[in-house]
Amino acid sequence: AEIKALLVGVSDYSAVVVDNLPFFINDIQEVSNALITGLNADSSNIIRCGDTKGKVSANDFLISLQKAVSIIEKDDTFIFYFSGHGGNSSVQHRLLLSDGYANTQ
Repeated sequence: AEIKALLVGVSDYSAVVVDNLPFFINDIQEVSNALITGLNADSSNIIRCGDTKGKVSANDFLISLQKAVSIIEKDDTFIFYFSGHGGNSSVQHRLLLSDGYANTQ
């Protein structure tokens, strides 16, 4: 069993007219370092999305999520970390991305 992780950091919201979060761009690097040094996770098992410019499109998120699902084995521990805006619509919680949102359950 191994630790597998998907780390998503959204700091650029200019396309959806929400305040940018410029300091969040460092969050996934710090969480990645903590997983590697603190939990001895293998860096190849950590999928990072948005760590270059803080833009994460809905398509980027979906591709990263699919990649994470493809590497997870039955006994692995999976960690999902999201740094960015979230919110509620009238019926559901959402994670805000650079060009839209992802509904959660």
